[in-house]
Amino acid sequence: MMTVHKLSAGDGYTYYTREVATGDELRAGNRSLGDYYTVDGNPPGQWGGGGAALLKVSGEVSEAQMSALYGEGLHPDAAAILAKDPTAKVALGQRYKRFSQTDNELQSRIDRGIADYTRMNHSAPDADNRRLIRTKEGAQYFRELNGRNPADKEELGKFITAQTKPAAQAVAGYDLVFAPAKSVSVLWATGGDEARQQIEAAHHEAIKETMEFLEEEATFTRRGRNGVRQEDVEGGLVYTAFRHYDSRNGDPQLHDHIVVANKVMGADGKWSSLDGRLLYQYGVAASEHYNRTVMEKVCARLGVGVTTRKVTGDRPVIEIAGVNIAAIEAGSSRSGDIKPVLDNLVQEFTENHGYSPNQKQMIALAQQATLATRPAKKSARRLSELVTQWQQEFAQIPGVLVGPAAIEAARAHRYDARNAADRSNTPLVTHADEVDPAVEAAQVIRTLERSRGTWGEHHIDAETRRQLGSRFAELTIPKELFEQVKARAIDQFSLRITTDVPAAGPEALRLRNGASRYGKVHSTLYTSSGVLHSEDRLLTAAQRTVIPAATTEFFDTAAASQEKTFDAGQLRMASEFACSDKLLVIGVGPAGAGKTTALKLSADAIRAAGGNVVGLAPTAAAAAVMGKELGANATTIDSFVLGHRNHSPNRIPLNPGDVLFIDEAGMVGTELFAAAVTIAEQHGALVRALGDDQQLSAVASGGAMRYLKNTVGAVYLEDLHRFRNADGTPNTAEAAATLALREPPAVGEDDPWEFYRQNRRVVGGDVETMTSQVYTAWEKDTAAGKHSVMMAFDNATVTDLNARAQAYRLGTGALADGPAAALRDGLAARAGDVVVTRKNDRRLSVNHGKDFVKNNDVWTVREVHPDGAMTVRHQDHNGTITLPADYVRDNAMLGYAATIHRTQGMTCDTTHAMIGSGLSRALAYVAASRGRESNHLYGVLADGETLTDVLRSVAGNHDGNLTAHEQIDAARAAARSLPEMVTVYKDIDDQANELRMANTARSILGERTAEPFIASDAWGAVATHLRNAESEGFNIANLLTDATGTPFEESQDPGAVLAWRVEDKLDYWRTRAEAPARRPLEAVSDQALERLARRVTGDLMRARADSATNPASTPDHQELSRNWLKENKETPWQSRLHGHLTDDDLDTRIRRAKETLRTDETVNDSPAAAKANWLAGSLQKEKALRELMPEPVRADETYERGATTNYARDENAPRVRAAEQILRRIETEQNLRRRLPEPVATTPVPDGLAPWMAPADVITHKDTPSPWRTELQARREAMALEVNRLGSQLAAEPPAWAAALGPVPSDTAKQQQWRDLAVEVKTFRDTYRIPDAETTVIPDQYTQQGTGADLLSRVTAMHKYSAQTAKEPLSGTDAVLMAEAANVEAAVAETPTPAEQVVDQLRQERSQDTTLTPEQERAERIAAMARRIRGTSKTSTPEQTPEAVTEAMKDIAERRHAEKDTQPSAPAESLRDRLARVRQETESALTQTPNAAEKIRQAQQAQEAEDAKRRAQQNGPATGPETGRRGPRL
Repeated sequence: MMTVHKLSAGDGYTYYTREVATGDELRAGNRSLGDYYTVDGNPPGQWGGGGAALLKVSGEVSEAQMSALYGEGLHPDAAAILAKDPTAKVALGQRYKRFSQTDNELQSRIDRGIADYTRMNHSAPDADNRRLIRTKEGAQYFRELNGRNPADKEELGKFITAQTKPAAQAVAGYDLVFAPAKSVSVLWATGGDEARQQIEAAHHEAIKETMEFLEEEATFTRRGRNGVRQEDVEGGLVYTAFRHYDSRNGDPQLHDHIVVANKVMGADGKWSSLDGRLLYQYGVAASEHYNRTVMEKVCARLGVGVTTRKVTGDRPVIEIAGVNIAAIEAGSSRSGDIKPVLDNLVQEFTENHGYSPNQKQMIALAQQATLATRPAKKSARRLSELVTQWQQEFAQIPGVLVGPAAIEAARAHRYDARNAADRSNTPLVTHADEVDPAVEAAQVIRTLERSRGTWGEHHIDAETRRQLGSRFAELTIPKELFEQVKARAIDQFSLRITTDVPAAGPEALRLRNGASRYGKVHSTLYTSSGVLHSEDRLLTAAQRTVIPAATTEFFDTAAASQEKTFDAGQLRMASEFACSDKLLVIGVGPAGAGKTTALKLSADAIRAAGGNVVGLAPTAAAAAVMGKELGANATTIDSFVLGHRNHSPNRIPLNPGDVLFIDEAGMVGTELFAAAVTIAEQHGALVRALGDDQQLSAVASGGAMRYLKNTVGAVYLEDLHRFRNADGTPNTAEAAATLALREPPAVGEDDPWEFYRQNRRVVGGDVETMTSQVYTAWEKDTAAGKHSVMMAFDNATVTDLNARAQAYRLGTGALADGPAAALRDGLAARAGDVVVTRKNDRRLSVNHGKDFVKNNDVWTVREVHPDGAMTVRHQDHNGTITLPADYVRDNAMLGYAATIHRTQGMTCDTTHAMIGSGLSRALAYVAASRGRESNHLYGVLADGETLTDVLRSVAGNHDGNLTAHEQIDAARAAARSLPEMVTVYKDIDDQANELRMANTARSILGERTAEPFIASDAWGAVATHLRNAESEGFNIANLLTDATGTPFEESQDPGAVLAWRVEDKLDYWRTRAEAPARRPLEAVSDQALERLARRVTGDLMRARADSATNPASTPDHQELSRNWLKENKETPWQSRLHGHLTDDDLDTRIRRAKETLRTDETVNDSPAAAKANWLAGSLQKEKALRELMPEPVRADETYERGATTNYARDENAPRVRAAEQILRRIETEQNLRRRLPEPVATTPVPDGLAPWMAPADVITHKDTPSPWRTELQARREAMALEVNRLGSQLAAEPPAWAAALGPVPSDTAKQQQWRDLAVEVKTFRDTYRIPDAETTVIPDQYTQQGTGADLLSRVTAMHKYSAQTAKEPLSGTDAVLMAEAANVEAAVAETPTPAEQVVDQLRQERSQDTTLTPEQERAERIAAMARRIRGTSKTSTPEQTPEAVTEAMKDIAERRHAEKDTQPSAPAESLRDRLARVRQETESALTQTPNAAEKIRQAQQAQEAEDAKRRAQQNGPATGPETGRRGPRL
């Protein structure tokens, strides 16, 4: 198998150089890494991957190389490269960001504490006082974060150390762990030298081929805004491989850590981060690739075969045939029975103290025994020592062979799988010609249908390997056959859900395979006709009208006879379940709402009407409980469907009018759900499904209950009855808390943990501390006589909790002496223990044949037999049975603790549940809703995690098990997503702007001068600055000319220097434009200024002529300035790099540059340090130059810059000087006008798209290349279409935040403004993930500046117009018509995917047989109109040939025909006759209880009136349309 984990930058790599690389043991300080590997541990790491070849690294990995690549993001040989060439570039893209402690909360508190001490004591604290301050602040912060005090000094110390580290770390890489099946590791460890060498070679080759597979399929990088654009990778991955030989427990476990660096070279030659999402997405496919490849190679090298081994889960594990299963299980991680260890501890205590331990001391000793039976962490040793030890250990097991004999035994079983297949008449294949690709592909999709509603190419890849592997056994799967099966599975048996991303026009926007870089590689989702049929079957059933199971009279009679009191919701649900005329009714209720009570009332009403009730549940244990509570026959839904499909004589019979009650329907797979409904319809029965769609969903393809609830509707329970205070009163606060946790927000984040924090119901800590606290709390509750349950999210922790609980009972004497039975979890059970069975076995009947041993049944051990069998008593009905030893060993566990998943449906007094950041919100909700009195949560914190992190992660882990219909809707919504369109458009626009500005620069500077700047990586920044300048009214030709006027000396990156210069000059001229300055000629027009310049020039020439005749005694300052500049070879201030800065600004810049040189960021970043040194030097050079200037020259420059000068001019100067001064002032004003911005005229674009969403300056500029203008135009047309659709939709169904805009105006122009503004606001909110529950149109944090402030201003203006206008707003009817027309227009423009086409046809057919909901009717109207328009359009062409859709509809038709062919036995009495008969029999009962029936009916009517009132209040304001600029049209 293969697993994936992230690796942090900084010192994250040291896990491999100090621990992992040496068998998880700390490396000795006096040994080098290679020496330690060679002598005592695992071999040194090796370089691998196509990217490593680009870096020219190979062979063994050194610690320095690991530090450079994984620690800093540098070339592995950076030190050697820099030694040869200090100016060489060794950074692979951006260096990993080093996070500082400046924003660390605890460090800030400690710093404040030290400052307070210093201020109060007038001296800095010494070491002891600093330690006290650190401990005090750390303890306080620990309590705030974790809701408890530290367990000890060690925990507090670890916490303070972790919290004072940088809060975040960059991702440096990914750890991929490859390990073969257990039988391979056992054979490798015990089979001798030949087996070990051959298996290691096979393991190495399989890893290499799997990594090549990942390089081909899952290796990309990203570019652009927020990584919106995917980029091909050159070469491949860079990784290091570390081989290990044993597990942490010392068992044989051959495995490699492949540490993939988060650095790849893009096709553009730039190094950047790996797109790690694809590594996770392809994790299962890569794991299957490795599993299959290593098995094929081991079998080929050793001449052995394969077999299957059943483990937990649906899929068996492929193992080497002939490797004794006892050897595989021999390496147990825990010594099963703690009693002998406890006895030794008691004896030692008695000898040391002279007396026996009391009960409290016994409990402490029992916990010590629990820890002693844990596996000890093994130290790294030579492989030869490990092999010797393993062979000795395994040789002691009866029937297990070691050495060459083990290989021969395996070879003798090579054909076991083939022989077994022949006996079962399902022979395996030996050649590709024996396999029909279509048949195998169909089976691949059939398997996927059972496990999920939608799938991607990676799912098909993994399942195809499994499917063909089961046919070829030990033989190699032909690659051509694999590709054929995979292609058929996609093209022939799958229906594409995801819309196609059209290939872009410019080649720069396409990947190597021709696909658009804005599509997500391997993101295409598929479904199948089988899945869509099952979902359509449920939709049809929920809308099909049939004869009800009971009438209201029968229900009233049953309700009147009940002794319990029902709330209005329970009455409504029970009545709907009994009396509804729909084939399928969905009931939804949160945990503790009294669902079972409502079901019982409904069942009684149905039986009163002469019908029968059959209970179905996901598990046998739940079915048994359901049958007991309803007084009905109940079974698992799997057993029910299988019995009817196979016509089993033991199947539960159904008659017309009977009702199937499906409990926990949210956990039932869609296919199974639909099959049960079909069977019910075939027999004239009805189906009522009850559950909570926010609890655990189906392991298989699920989500049907939620989809039916949202689409067709459901009946709800809302009042919670489970939670109680200590005095027995309802605990409404906890009920509200569970409801908050139950319902995640549609968009954004929420915080459902407030109740748990305030009531100290949630704490955090490491796994050891939390395990101890859970156990301690359980022990306390159990001692108080409460039914308490411990929960954890993984089996290992459950085992640990069970061991602690058993030790506690041993310490209290509750468990008897005597034999112990080995259990599945590695522990041992004794008489008195609580155990749980984990497998249904109908052959083990109990309770006089009324029950059987079921998964999740809880038992008390009465006796343990010498052979390992156990006599147990059921904790519910007290039936006893002796469980066979093999069942006990394979399927029994201690039952004091359970996984959270197993507790759904349970009710107890208190719960104590461990939760982690990987837990889903649904599981957390289950854990927090089982206990009547209290529910406590214990957050397990990983390194660097806080309790807040864990809770936020859990709250954000929503159920992703969507139906195919939901995925189809989501895919279409994603294709229409305006935030995504905006992001893509802006990214293309940015690239087009770079090309446009490159053409502009060439025309301004010349080809030769411009090319070095354009070729720089910093050209994007230059283009952005120039674009901003142009949008603000600056003349970019003058700006570029000024910025390039100063020589670039020996700059390594002239583009970066140019970007800085342009930005710096822009900042200066922006400041000049905004700040008031002395400009005497500002009011003179350009024409008048030009005339004045010509006149003054003439005066100057005449004055000079006169001056030559009569020379003046005063110095010629202009000549002085000119001569000084010439002598010093200096340029005028306008052309100097920092010449535009005033003296004060120059001093400020110099001071800031010096401060920058001293910062940690600059010191640790060589490029940044070089840039800072250059900047400081150039500023100092400008300052020195000014200091050397003659005072008149400096004064003239100061004046020309617009600053005030203290130099006193001679007002009585000769005419030459006066003319020169006037001319300089005119030229200065003219130069200012060339550089200062001019007002920019805004021209509305024809499509009306907002500039912040889709700027139009690049698309309309002549320098933009034509293909890019075409691409941008196509994007704008798609955006405009969606703006029209969404605007009309918002006008028809305005959300709560739209109230700030006021009602939709009826005036055409204002109506268009309202819709456009509403779309902009919606796009802005979606971009920042503002949930619809937030009713403030633009929340305060977004209104300070920029787009948010502008939108708020426009919203206010629109609302003011609505408040002041006398015109009636748009009517609701017109708004709906407008929205439908806009949706039709959008549907016509969009090409439906194959899956959408099938759903469209199914909805058409369903509309003919059932009553659609209003929303479905609207969708059908829109689809029908779109179909008609497409049919009459001569230009429309289908997206692809319709074979896939045609074949899907044929398959669905065949499935329907097969369902109708099943004929149930005819009933002896019709339903109408039965109802009439039973009605006549119960008329007297009705007359006897009129008051009770009337009371119930009044309660129902009151509830219906309340519901109608609430629905009326939820309706939005009346709205309606007038066609506008982009208004809907047909």
